[in-house]
Amino acid sequence: MNYVDITPDPASSAARNTANTAPTWATWASGATNTLDNAAISSKDSVVTRAFKTYYEEVKPRVEKLSQLAEKQGVDLGSAVQAAIGGDEQSRLDLQPALNLTTQQQGPALTRPLNAG
Repeated sequence: MNYVDITPDPASSAARNTANTAPTWATWASGATNTLDNAAISSKDSVVTRAFKTYYEEVKPRVEKLSQLAEKQGVDLGSAVQAAIGGDEQSRLDLQPALNLTTQQQGPALTRPLNAG
């Protein structure tokens, strides 16, 4: 049997903490791409400059995407936690009337006509 076991408070905290790393990732990405750009500008050799610029163009979109992915992962986890909490609450509401009935009020769990002939 597969099921999801989520403890809401730590999971919600993890979601917020993950999403909150996005600015740190953005700062790191900016620093990394600025370093590559400065290296390309500072180089005295055109081949080295082109190599740094080529690498910069390949790396920049990837590292900038990291902050977006960190934020998305945190938001998605938060949404999953809320869905689990909502499902638990709806299940409780759906089952509550049946849980309040006595055994006699519930009747048999399985009923079907019997063929006696």
